[in-house]
Amino acid sequence: MNRIALVTIAGIFALSACSGGGSTAGHTSVQPSSARSIKMAPYQIPTTTSAAAQASEKAAKAKKKPLDDCDPNNDYGGGAPDITGDLDFLDAPNFGPGAQINLAIVGVNAISNGSAYSLVTYDTAVVINTLDFQRQSLSLGSNSIPAIAYDGLQIVIDPSQSSVVSNGQTYPMTFGTFNPQTFAFQPSAAGIQSINFSVPFNGSQGNVHLLMDFNGVDSIALVNGVAQVSPALIGANAANSAVIGGSVVNNAGAPVVNATIQALNADGSVAATTVSANDGSFELHAINAGNYQVVVSNSFVPVSGQTVSAIGADGAAPLTAIPVSVPAGYRADLGQIQD
Repeated sequence: MNRIALVTIAGIFALSACSGGGSTAGHTSVQPSSARSIKMAPYQIPTTTSAAAQASEKAAKAKKKPLDDCDPNNDYGGGAPDITGDLDFLDAPNFGPGAQINLAIVGVNAISNGSAYSLVTYDTAVVINTLDFQRQSLSLGSNSIPAIAYDGLQIVIDPSQSSVVSNGQTYPMTFGTFNPQTFAFQPSAAGIQSINFSVPFNGSQGNVHLLMDFNGVDSIALVNGVAQVSPALIGANAANSAVIGGSVVNNAGAPVVNATIQALNADGSVAATTVSANDGSFELHAINAGNYQVVVSNSFVPVSGQTVSAIGADGAAPLTAIPVSVPAGYRADLGQIQD
């Protein structure tokens, strides 16, 4: 008999099993800055729920016949709440006052050796404005899956019900891929979109927590009345995850808005990307504990090819990199970063 793991999908992904069986495009090479005061504090991202998501998930489950929790053929229904988790839409660019990035989510799957195991399925697609969840995570649902090793997650989206609202105009979404050299967009021929991303976890190891983050900076370009979307998603095991935060200000101390902030790994690859908010603040999520160089760019060209320009900055050149070493379960506060 296979063991079964019950998974609750929400802003930060926490998992356990039942008993019994990037690119650095957009900035130049940088040199580390001198040491600065960095405050460390334990941190857990707050989680909220969606009544629409809960109702649609309940309706979908009601259509399935409840079967034995540990029956491998039970379509993963029922079971004790041994595994909980969150789906986190935290990072997205500023598309102006009243902006929205609306994703019509059909479901979420766990992927193991090419096979998909349903974590949550909705009776009707649930439309989520990701900009409502930049500093808190969103609970999406739960289900039972076999307690085996998984390679990552898959989010299923209906483009026909998805859109971006920017400066009062609504842009329907078209999914596809950007060419990193030419920035050309190749639309996908598929209707419903299934987007995979790597988050390895083992369902047999109880209390495994996973964090997923949506990187809107590298995901969306508004072109000729259409939102071209190539979703950039990252994930981390929350047991070894951390957060880096701070704020960007100009020489007068005023906030710098829409500055691009990246955490770079030791090899120069990008661990996470975000932009500064209207008050200049930022947070980088879904990163593993470890050592990073944090780079702030006032002019940044993502894979979409549309330049992200900071508002209120004193210059266009990237700032000197800030070395950061952050332990698991902590938030590293860089304080004010002056451009």
